Amino acid sequence: MNQISTKNFSICIDDDPVFCKLIEDCFEMKALSFGSVSEFFAWLEKTPSGEMSPFAIFLDIHLREGENGILFIAQLKSMFPTAPIIVVSADKNAENVGKALTGGAADFAFKPAMPEELRARVNARRFELQSRLETNVLNVGDLQLSLIRAELKGPRGTAHLSHKEKELLAYLFKTVGTMSTKDELKRVLWGEASISDGALYRRIFEIRKAVTQTSRSMEVKSFYGKGVALRSRDFASDQLLIGDLQTQADLKGS
Repeated sequence: MNQISTKNFSICIDDDPVFCKLIEDCFEMKALSFGSVSEFFAWLEKTPSGEMSPFAIFLDIHLREGENGILFIAQLKSMFPTAPIIVVSADKNAENVGKALTGGAADFAFKPAMPEELRARVNARRFELQSRLETNVLNVGDLQLSLIRAELKGPRGTAHLSHKEKELLAYLFKTVGTMSTKDELKRVLWGEASISDGALYRRIFEIRKAVTQTSRSMEVKSFYGKGVALRSRDFASDQLLIGDLQTQADLKGS
């Protein structure tokens, strides 16, 4: 049975066990091997994976149970945003290359693939992904928000966010120390759609919990009937830094 190691590992979803063994030998690390995406998902449900972060994902097109691997690329990419997905296939149909790359794959390789080619492709794609990750990180106080991972990190731990929670917190990061009204935040999350206050309040509750769980110095502060702000718990110092006199006046009047 496949076991998750604390060391680097890759995921190989291919109905050819010989290819998955090639991946292990090529990268000198464990390759978790599955004959179909459904088999992988079934295993994942039963496995305490924690923050599972594979080195790379190798995905065949024609899998067991008649599955088409290309149809699962977007789902796998959303689950493992830091792992390049390399589609591999003995099918020489050139249309598959376009479909795979359009679907979100990082690269495509035809079988039989040489180890040197696989290593070069994976290393190049990992470098590109890491570069994008580094440019999609916001920092405020002792907090770091990854826009790709939808992950909030601080000295007290890590919190994982939904897509809407990530968008909301990213906006508060960019407007740190200033109050944003509920109507303003609704437009950020849902545009001009008519959304209940309750939907917004649920997102605010979740990001406040995430900030409380991860930060020692920052907080999400709600101003009753007015709005919400991400700010330093040492708010007087925060105001001197940002010069937000209006929010300071609102605070005095509350």
